[in-house]
Amino acid sequence: MVNRVMITQVWDDFAQGSLIILQGSLALLRDSLAVVGLLAALLLGYVIHNDGARQQALAFWPFQQDGEIANAAEVESLAEAVREPALKATSLLGLEDAPSSESPTLSLNKEQEAVAKYLAKRYRINKAATDILVEAAWNAGKETALDPLLILAVTAIESRFNPFAESSMGAQGLMQVMSRVHQDKLADFGGKQAALNPVTNIKVGALVLKDCVKRGGSLEAGLKLYLGAVIANEGSYLERVNNEHERLKLVAKGKAPVIQTPLPVAQPSREPKPEPLDQLAALG
Repeated sequence: MVNRVMITQVWDDFAQGSLIILQGSLALLRDSLAVVGLLAALLLGYVIHNDGARQQALAFWPFQQDGEIANAAEVESLAEAVREPALKATSLLGLEDAPSSESPTLSLNKEQEAVAKYLAKRYRINKAATDILVEAAWNAGKETALDPLLILAVTAIESRFNPFAESSMGAQGLMQVMSRVHQDKLADFGGKQAALNPVTNIKVGALVLKDCVKRGGSLEAGLKLYLGAVIANEGSYLERVNNEHERLKLVAKGKAPVIQTPLPVAQPSREPKPEPLDQLAALG
């Protein structure tokens, strides 16, 4: 009887452990697929927007007869078939205004390049995608008079650079924007669904942070307001943001801190702001 109980307990423990491992593997697979999808959308958007790249891609189309290149009518027909979904993908990524004759490769300065490399390594994200986010942070910094490194530090703590992060209370995207509260800010970018656009999320998140700093009267008070109401772990949040901000400052100066081990794959960093909606709405 004792042996049967022990066997049952061991089996239960094994089953629970296997389930935990499976859940972790599925979560990793989900995040990996998200990154792959982002890169695929970037590549597809480039091919569609760039006539030369589109012609080269069609030249290697595997269904050509005897190695012949499709005629102009076939080229245009295939281009039209994929143009609409590609434009939707590039719109989601904020690249719809990219000139068709130029490569989407960004030209970062030395400071930005160092920051992008650091973030890509520390948070295990693709370098090309990181370049886009770094440029977006710099642009948002110019528009809001905020330090772009601070914007990136907040992004790191809020979502660990997971553009599809969403909390149980509805905080979404890189900077965990509350889309139902900040509909006014998102309206200019297409509405609430734009919160999952990485570039738009950084722009709107920076605007919210700017309002918080203005209301609070200081950076520290502004970060507390951005976090939400005064809660038990606010000190931890401020410390993590400040520490990452200081690391990014060193990186930008060419004094990158030693990275012991990469941080885990992007996951929402915390539960969303518990601040009442009417108080948050005042930020708009």
